[in-house]
Amino acid sequence: MHVIVGDSNMSEPTFALKVGSMLLVIEMLEAGFDLPDMELADPIAHIRDIAGDPTGSTELTLAAGGTITALEVQQNTLEAAKRWLLQRPDEGTPNAEMSRVVDLWDRVLEAIADQDFSAVDTEIDWVIKRKLLTQFKDRLGCDWDHPKLAQIDLTYHDINPSVVCFTCSNARGWRSAGSTTLPSNTPPITRRRPPARSYVANSCAPCGRRSCRITSTGCT
Repeated sequence: MHVIVGDSNMSEPTFALKVGSMLLVIEMLEAGFDLPDMELADPIAHIRDIAGDPTGSTELTLAAGGTITALEVQQNTLEAAKRWLLQRPDEGTPNAEMSRVVDLWDRVLEAIADQDFSAVDTEIDWVIKRKLLTQFKDRLGCDWDHPKLAQIDLTYHDINPSVVCFTCSNARGWRSAGSTTLPSNTPPITRRRPPARSYVANSCAPCGRRSCRITSTGCT
């Protein structure tokens, strides 16, 4: 399974949701758990459409015929994850942490369905970023194609804590302060990682270590 499509998330709860939800799906598959049949005719065909649709209403063609929306795929998978969590062995990442992942997953899907993102606008990366850009757009009185917004769009993902918009957004209360539990002497990650894909694939994005335990607020 290759899941590296592209990821520049800055929010640790978002990272935990991504990895935690994938972990639950893999566990269900390995356990032969009863999952809804949602095999898609072409899983990659609409990946950009889904990514650019905050309503989740993009229709996907099922291999068995018929269609299903991207939001419905997530909702059905979430319901299965909730049932799995009731009988999941409390091993590896504790069930208490996985419950928090499921709770955030649930709140995100409710936000998409209702188009009210206020319940997750300090936890979910793209919601935080959209709010930040919208506030700057309103302040500048400009259109979305303004060069300043393009600059902020890129700066948001800068890992240098002295310039990154994401770090500033925490100080302004635009994102959750929930952070990774790290030793007090852990230096900031400002170095370039080796280019080997195996190193990147086996390293934890938030902390850069080769092994860690995923929690709903990051990694430990």
